[in-house]
Amino acid sequence: MHPHRLNNTRPHFQRHTTRGTRHERDDRSQKPNRPRKKTSVAEFLVFTVPLLIFLAVLYGTVVWNFYVSMTNWVATAPDYTFSGFKWYSYLFRQGRFWVDVQNNLKWLILGVVPTATAAIFLAYLLEMAPFRASRATSAP
Repeated sequence: MHPHRLNNTRPHFQRHTTRGTRHERDDRSQKPNRPRKKTSVAEFLVFTVPLLIFLAVLYGTVVWNFYVSMTNWVATAPDYTFSGFKWYSYLFRQGRFWVDVQNNLKWLILGVVPTATAAIFLAYLLEMAPFRASRATSAP
């Protein structure tokens, strides 16, 4: 028998756990394992239908925009004659396009990356900080 179990105490590295020792766990009443309830069709559809609508709208607009970018559509009158990568080659030859790409990369590096890094760091600090309930917020 281990010496720390003589007085039913735990060593310092186990004091703050909620599991208890093996002997303490054996004494607890255990709930019987119930079989998992099957998901009904209505419960399945509640989550699946909105997800499918969202995906259809999201990827439908992406596919539609790609399709339109491959046509000869100029101004407001739709013209669906296929033109291939004509507009992409035109876009890549424009100097203004590359200035816009540089501006977007600067925005990404100077704005989004530090913000996301700070948010993750603050979340980590909040997760690790030992907060205790104050007397004003605790129930009497």
